[in-house]
Amino acid sequence: ERAALAGLDLEMPTGDYFDAALADAVRAGRIAEAVLDDKLVRRYRTTMRLGAFRAPTTRAIDYDEHRQAAAAAAAEGMVLLENLWGVLPLRADNVASVAVIGRRGVAPVTGGGGSSHVTPDAVVSLVDALRVRLPFALIDVYDGDDRVAARQAATTHDVVIVMVGDEQTEGV
Repeated sequence: ERAALAGLDLEMPTGDYFDAALADAVRAGRIAEAVLDDKLVRRYRTTMRLGAFRAPTTRAIDYDEHRQAAAAAAAEGMVLLENLWGVLPLRADNVASVAVIGRRGVAPVTGGGGSSHVTPDAVVSLVDALRVRLPFALIDVYDGDDRVAARQAATTHDVVIVMVGDEQTEGV
């Protein structure tokens, strides 16, 4: 109740307080219905102004131009600290074998949990991208759990790519 009266419009990710508890507070008269009306106006003003409630769409919002813009933003945001021995960019004419170490090489994380979770229309894993870029190279994948195998791979392949990551969500 205090959060609602203090101006919070949306509780994420759980809705523990803005679900049944908030409805009970309104029914009991501890929070005026006008307070909820004001919250809804603030949350949906732009959506209403754009007419989204009059003509809802069921079409996908995952467009090629969005993927291209995301790829361009990712590429522009990358920082290469040092290209020791001129290894990058990887080229089919100078790479015969690649070891990809880590699960993220075959199972990319496309977003976090909760409100940042997305189900993209298309996902390309690092391994799939490497197979396109280096069609004749041997590409071996190691999950990273077996450190001895990963260390051995690092000594026997032309290129080693280690993929690590962490998954986060609201409240974690």
